[in-house]
Amino acid sequence: MSKRICNLALVVISAVALADASLGAPLRLAIIAEDPALSPASDLLTAKLSTSDQLALVERAQLEKVYREQALAADSRDYLKLGQILGADGLLILRITAETEPQLLNVRLVAVHAGVALAQHDYPWPLDDLDQFAPAVAAQFAPTFPKLAVASRDAVPVSILNLRSAIANGDSEAVERQLTLLLYNRLMNDKSVFVLERRRLELLTEETQRADLPENAFWNGSFLVEGVIDKQGFNKDTLSLEVLLTPPDKSKAVTLSVSGPRTNLTEVVNDLGTKILGLVSKQSGPGNWDAPAEAQRFFEEAKWMSHWQMYDEAKAAAEAAWALGRQPPELAALRIKAYADWAGNPGMCVIHGRRVSFGQPLNPRITDPAKLAAYAASASPARFAGLIRAGELYRDAASPRP
Repeated sequence: MSKRICNLALVVISAVALADASLGAPLRLAIIAEDPALSPASDLLTAKLSTSDQLALVERAQLEKVYREQALAADSRDYLKLGQILGADGLLILRITAETEPQLLNVRLVAVHAGVALAQHDYPWPLDDLDQFAPAVAAQFAPTFPKLAVASRDAVPVSILNLRSAIANGDSEAVERQLTLLLYNRLMNDKSVFVLERRRLELLTEETQRADLPENAFWNGSFLVEGVIDKQGFNKDTLSLEVLLTPPDKSKAVTLSVSGPRTNLTEVVNDLGTKILGLVSKQSGPGNWDAPAEAQRFFEEAKWMSHWQMYDEAKAAAEAAWALGRQPPELAALRIKAYADWAGNPGMCVIHGRRVSFGQPLNPRITDPAKLAAYAASASPARFAGLIRAGELYRDAASPRP
C-alpha cells in the first residue's frame, strides 16, 4: 500500500512540474555533488545559476532531507528516482572521474522527464580558476536547459549516424566534421528534439548502459540521419548533401537533398535542418536558428578550455565556432594553438637509410633508467596528426582569401 502511495505521489509531482513548465514557471534544477570535495564547485554553480530567471534551484536542505528520508547516499545511482521525488525537471551531476589520469571534474545534465542525459562536459580537477568555472558551466549548459521541460512523450530523439564525403580529398574530413557539428546544433535548436551525435557525444555511450538512465529504449526510438556529401561529384563552388531520414519504426525512409555555397556551410545546414525539423518536430514550426550567437558561445568556450589546458575540448569548441561562421583572426590563432598544444611533443621520427623509427634516438651516454624510459617511448601518430592539422590551419590563415 505504501509503495502504491509513493508511486502515486511521484505521478502527481511530475504532473504538477510539467504543468508549471508549460505555464512558463522556472525549471527546477537540483545540483548533486557525488563527492564532498566537490562542495565548493557545487556552491559556485548554485550561486551563479540562481541568478537565472529560467531556473529555480532545489535547496540543499531539501536535497539532504530526501537523502535521509529515502535512505539514499550522495553517490546514489538512482538519479531519476531522486529527481522525481524532488519534483525536479533536471539534475546537474558533478563527479570526479576515477578512470582518467589526470582526474577531471565531469558535469552532466540529466532531463528527469525524458530520462536521458542531455549533455556533459569535463573540467580540470582540482579547480585552479574558481572565478571562471561557474560562468563557463552556465554558458555551456544554458542552450539545453529549455529541454528539461519536455515530457518523454513529447521528446523527439534523433541520432546522427554519419555524414560522409563521397570523394576523398584534403578537405573532406574537415568538411565532414563541420557539417556534423552544424547539423547537431541546428537540430538541438528545436526544444522538442534530442540529438545523439555518435562522434561528438560518444562520452554518453557509457550512460546508455546504466540502469538509472533508461536511454537505450529512448535512443532506440530515434529518427536516424545519415548522408553523403558531393554524391554526384565535386564542385569547387557548390556543396551538395543528400540525407536519408529513417523513422523510428524503420518504415519508408525519406531522402532530403540540399545544396549551397561551399563557402557558407551554415546556409546549407540551415536548409537541411529546416527540412528535417519539418518532418520530425512536434513544435508548430522549426524556429529560428541564431547561428552567430551560437558561434560566439563556442568561441568563448574555446578560450576557457584553452586557458584550462583542456585542449581536446578547445579544439572541438574552436572548430564549432569556425563552422558556425565566427572566423576572426583571434579564433584562427586559437584553432592553431589548440591543435599544437594538444599535440605537444609527439616524439621523434628518425630515418636510418630506408628504415623509419619512431621515438627519440637513444643516447648511449645516458644510464639513468628514468631518462632512458623517455627514449623507449614510441611516438603518437594521433599527435603527429594534430601538428599536421595545426600546420594546415596556419597555411590557410596565412594565405590571402579570394
